[in-house]
Amino acid sequence: MNDLTARDQWKTKIGLVLAMAGNAVGLGNFLRFPGKAAANGGGAFMIPYFITLILMAIPLMWLEWTQGRFGGMKGHGTTPGMFHSMWRNPIAKYLGVLGIFIPTMIVVYYAYIGSWTLGFGIYSLFNELPKVDPSVLHQGLSTQQISEAILQPFEEFRISYTGKTSGEFLQVQLFTYTIFIAVLSLSLWLLVRGVSKGIEVLAKIAMPMLFAIAVFLVIRVLTLGHPVSEAYGSMDGFSFLWEPKWFIEKDGRQVFVLLDPQGEEILAHGEVLPGDTTNNVAEYTALLRGLQAAAEHGVRCIRVRLDSELVVRQIRGEYRVRHAGLKPLYAAVMHEIPRFGRFHIEHVPRAENKRADALANAALDDLVSP
Repeated sequence: MNDLTARDQWKTKIGLVLAMAGNAVGLGNFLRFPGKAAANGGGAFMIPYFITLILMAIPLMWLEWTQGRFGGMKGHGTTPGMFHSMWRNPIAKYLGVLGIFIPTMIVVYYAYIGSWTLGFGIYSLFNELPKVDPSVLHQGLSTQQISEAILQPFEEFRISYTGKTSGEFLQVQLFTYTIFIAVLSLSLWLLVRGVSKGIEVLAKIAMPMLFAIAVFLVIRVLTLGHPVSEAYGSMDGFSFLWEPKWFIEKDGRQVFVLLDPQGEEILAHGEVLPGDTTNNVAEYTALLRGLQAAAEHGVRCIRVRLDSELVVRQIRGEYRVRHAGLKPLYAAVMHEIPRFGRFHIEHVPRAENKRADALANAALDDLVSP
């Protein structure tokens, strides 16, 4: 009984509740969830998210609480002792060691992720975060194109901050290392102080601050209006997140128009690609076939105009090609480019690509016509 009294314990119920809330919320919901939701369908992403929350996350939390309460009643504060109490088998204690090893790794991992948040916050204070180019947003963009146009600059920034691969090594900025060491040191210092003087004190201070910041951000978002484009405002963002689309936008229309220097049409082609072809695959296919057709007509200097901001920036080397289905097409396009003495590619709104848009609609009409 003396051992139980000597062990550090929670001093207040509110401290325990706030600490558990901190465990449940997690950095992932603030740091990675918005990007993942936007990149994976918005409202469609929320369906499996809530199913997983109800069927997996909440039951697992109940199991952890039950295990901790049971172990505490038996006088155990670590998982080896808890496992041995629940299962009288020699191997139980050794399995319980995982309950010490895994959280230790998680502390380091979350300290690293937490340092991202602090680092991004510092960049934000100095107005160094990426900006969304208003010209890439216009009426008629698909959900996939919207998410890619907005998220891609931030993904490139994240890669730059967390480290770029160079051969077998990862090149990380000194600033990133410095912030990580500071956050890790603070985390270890809080753990050394124990439950009541470390974790509980932090929960009582940090969790109310977190909730206050969350409320402030919600109010800020609701009052943003249309900061980037008149076509897309904050309520459109809520609609994207909370109104699931029960389909995937895949029209698969690939179109190219070849013009001479005077603007006269040399060749025009449009068709709907077979199967579940995404818009980006169709854009790359059109670009590839257009370059091939231009080379066959003896063109030596070419200027390409696309209404896909993503493809243009990937060809320029400003964005990385991450989708496995686009990499072969990207490689084929890059193989064709050296065939021209001069090559230039630029983005134009779809409204300025009227001839190509007309061909795309005609191709779709041919597909659905009896």
